Amino acid sequence: MGGGFGRRLKGDYAARAAQVAQHTAGLPVQVVWTREEDFAHGWHRPAMRLSMRANLAEDGGLAGYEVVAATADDRTGGHGPAPYMVGDYAATLSTVKAGVPVGAWRAVDPGMALFAKESFIDECAHLAGADPLAYRERLLLGNERALRVLRAAAGAIGWDRPREPGGGRGLAILHEWDTVVAHAVEVRVTGRQLRVERLVAAADLGTAVNPQQVKAQFEGGGLMAVSAALGERMTFRDGRAVETNFGAYPILRMAQAPAVEVLLFETPEAKLGGAGEPPVPGVAPALANAIFQATGRRVRSLPFSAAGFAVA
Repeated sequence: MGGGFGRRLKGDYAARAAQVAQHTAGLPVQVVWTREEDFAHGWHRPAMRLSMRANLAEDGGLAGYEVVAATADDRTGGHGPAPYMVGDYAATLSTVKAGVPVGAWRAVDPGMALFAKESFIDECAHLAGADPLAYRERLLLGNERALRVLRAAAGAIGWDRPREPGGGRGLAILHEWDTVVAHAVEVRVTGRQLRVERLVAAADLGTAVNPQQVKAQFEGGGLMAVSAALGERMTFRDGRAVETNFGAYPILRMAQAPAVEVLLFETPEAKLGGAGEPPVPGVAPALANAIFQATGRRVRSLPFSAAGFAVA
C-alpha cells in the first residue's frame, strides 16, 4: 500500500476484481490496468478557486482576513489562521460538482488552500512595505515554536544574503497535523526559464521517533510538491482525460530536482505530529513567493507551466 497516497482509499479496483472472480470458477484474479487506463480513469486531485481579502492597519499589520472558496472536494480546510496570531477570521465555502472523479491527494485540503494563504501573506507584506520574513515574525509573535522553524528555514536558505539578478527566495509556513513546518525556496528565472535551485524544510513534529525516516519523508514529499507545482496537471475534453501517459504529463526529472535540506526540531511536551502530509503544502507558495522576488510577477494559479514558465 505504500506510495499509493490517497488513491488507495478508493476500492474500485477491488470491486472489479470481485466482479471478474464471480465468473472464473474460483480461480485467482489479478486486475492490472494499462498506464493509459490508469491515467484516464484515476481519481483526481480536487480543483479549487480561493479568494482572500483583508484591510491592513495603518502600520501594515494584519488583524484578520476573509476566505471565499469553491472546490470540487466535499470540504475545504487548511486556510485557518494558525500558526499566526490573527484574531478575526471568516470563511465561506462552497462545493461545486465538476463532473470529474476526485479523491484524496497527499496533504489533502491544506495542500490546496495553503498556496492561496501563504501567497496572500506575502502580498500583504509587500503592500505594507515590509520584508516577508519580518512580516511573518510579527504575525507569529509569542509562538516560539513556529518562529524557530521559520527562522531556521530562512537562515538556511540565506535569506539576508545579496541576490543576483534573476534570483529569488520565498517562504511559507504551515501548522497542520500537529506539525509546524517552514519551507524556504531559492529559484533562478531567466526569461521564461525557471529553475528551482534549493529547497529547505525546517520542521517540528513534537518528537521525531525515527529522525532518518522523517527526513526521508520531507525530502521525497518536497520533491513531489515541486513537481506538482511546476507542471503536473490533468485537463479534460468532451468528457475524457486528455493526458493519458507521461509524455503529456511531465514530472520532475532528476536533472531538474533542487538540492533539499531538512532541519528537524523537537518540542517534547507537544503532541506527536505527522510526517507524511506536512512536507507538501508549503512548497508551492514558497516557490510562488520566490518567483515574485525574482521577477516582480505574482503567480496565482497552479501549475506554474500554465503561467508560461518552462522548467530548466
